Amino acid sequence: MKTNCRPRPMCMLPALALAVTLPALGVIHHVGVDGNGFHPATLTITAGDTVIWTNYDEDDFPHSIVSTLPFGHPQFFQGVVVGYSDTYSRTFLVPGTYNYQDTLDAGFGTVIVEAVPPSQAIILSAPRLENGQFVFQATGLTTGRTNIVEISANLIHWSAISTNVATASTATYTNAAAASGRFFRLVERP
Repeated sequence: MKTNCRPRPMCMLPALALAVTLPALGVIHHVGVDGNGFHPATLTITAGDTVIWTNYDEDDFPHSIVSTLPFGHPQFFQGVVVGYSDTYSRTFLVPGTYNYQDTLDAGFGTVIVEAVPPSQAIILSAPRLENGQFVFQATGLTTGRTNIVEISANLIHWSAISTNVATASTATYTNAAAASGRFFRLVERP
């Protein structure tokens, strides 16, 4: 396929307004396990989040984390935390209620996985150069949500340069740290 775009700075995405809708990055939640059960015993998370179970049994007693779903079910999970501070983790991608138990000790727990709330498209203006710094505007932000501005030189490796909570549906961002890169994106988190 022949294109008329020759490689040069600012040729690709920044030259146009860019509409992006990116999934929220998964959040990590922690559950402790000891001889008294799971702490917390019930946890509500969002699809894509990860739960890390940590053995806090001071007697170094092993504990298991075993789904009550039938073995072979696509959402079945199991793990063992052998000694103190040992961990087991699972990322939950499918909404639902997941009951589990410690088969080595009589503890029970529940993870409630909620669907990722729909997000609207966030529109980024083409970055412009002002006083040696890139400036761009984002519209369509959700008030109260955390926004992470990321920069990339190659559209593959992204680095966060700013994190804030939206106070309005529109915001202007300046690459004040003069971070290296020419492509920007904004990730919105709940």
